Amino acid sequence: MRDLSYKYKNENRVAIPDFNIDSRGVFCITGANGSGKSTLLSLIAGLIPPTTGRIEFSFCVKNEVPDTSSTPDILFFSQGRDVMSMSVRDNVRMGMPFGDEEICEMLVKLGASSLLDELPDRLDTELGANGIGVSSGQKQILFATHLLLSRPRMALLDEISSNMDVIVKNRLLDLLEELGQESLVLVVTHDEDVLARFSNQIRLDAPVVSENTTKNERAT
Repeated sequence: MRDLSYKYKNENRVAIPDFNIDSRGVFCITGANGSGKSTLLSLIAGLIPPTTGRIEFSFCVKNEVPDTSSTPDILFFSQGRDVMSMSVRDNVRMGMPFGDEEICEMLVKLGASSLLDELPDRLDTELGANGIGVSSGQKQILFATHLLLSRPRMALLDEISSNMDVIVKNRLLDLLEELGQESLVLVVTHDEDVLARFSNQIRLDAPVVSENTTKNERAT
């Protein structure tokens, strides 16, 4: 990443420091609120264009033969993500061809197999506007199950374990460490347990700067 910045609609701007990271491993992105952590993930995911600078991926080469496998290049889980109005099964699948046995086995690995026992129709339970509500922790378990079954080349995770209980969170961290042996995993977090587990950390200290403030400072 080089000379990367993003200007918000309110004219505030955040500058991201230059850095290079390996194509594999788990990296935590830390920093104060408003330092651009979630914005950085959105920039990497291509959801918003940078105002200045560029992002280059070693596995995204122009004119490369298209990858026809079912492994996605980038998988992004934002902090405010919600479940869809469909079954638990389809919320985990999200268009991927995961079988029921695979889903259940991954829930066991996460230490979260009891989630299905708490739902009236297990994997067939309808969620969202046309079904029942689930807790923030249960949503994160469903998202983590999709992530770990998908095994993307790059995972962008914004506070994915913030509402999980300790047992499930520790199981997830074990599985993220395993995923990091073959993929790049970027985790935005304030969680001390997550930070203690992964030593590779990128700290964003640059505050959001108002363009108007900058102009006034230059004038004086």
